[in-house]
Amino acid sequence: MVLSRVYKDLQVDWLTPVEVFAPWYGRAIARFILETRKHTLHSQNQPLAIVEIGGGTGTLAASILDYIAGKEPVTYSAMSYTTIEISSSLAAMQHDLLVQQRGHSQTWRCVAGDASQVSSWGNVAASLPLQHNLQQHCFVLMMEVLDNLPHDRVMRQTANGPWQQAAIVAEAQQQQQQQQHIAHGVCNLQPANIQQ
Repeated sequence: MVLSRVYKDLQVDWLTPVEVFAPWYGRAIARFILETRKHTLHSQNQPLAIVEIGGGTGTLAASILDYIAGKEPVTYSAMSYTTIEISSSLAAMQHDLLVQQRGHSQTWRCVAGDASQVSSWGNVAASLPLQHNLQQHCFVLMMEVLDNLPHDRVMRQTANGPWQQAAIVAEAQQQQQQQQHIAHGVCNLQPANIQQ
């Protein structure tokens, strides 16, 4: 009931978990990053660098930056948060939220580009403040990208035929996985043949 009201209020057909559970989703990630730096990487004395691929509307960045600014202002003052964004309209939404509304202009920056291209990563490195060096730890987030990747495909070849699942596997695995039965034979795996 609550979720349907959110969709109606925002007048959208689809939301990511980042949007649905804002700001708690981002706060949990921020806390994980801070704890990992302190207890696992022992890098809390280095400037924090976060790169988000496909930052969407900026909701995740806003939640993370707000949390760090409130909980660890010294870390916040020396950190950088960079989004690599392929969509100019989403980059504009991120800028509006993060700079105009939330005031993160000293910490956040957006690099226009495709994260699958090496040149975009060169632009990220070039945009980092001088206190960052490329040998330090960097947290890379892909929340808006990962939840949009195609994955499962379930189909029937005929109206009464068995349900089948398509999968992409390497050729070596194809022979092993062909005709695997799932759920007592209700679903047959049919791997796709992918050339590498």
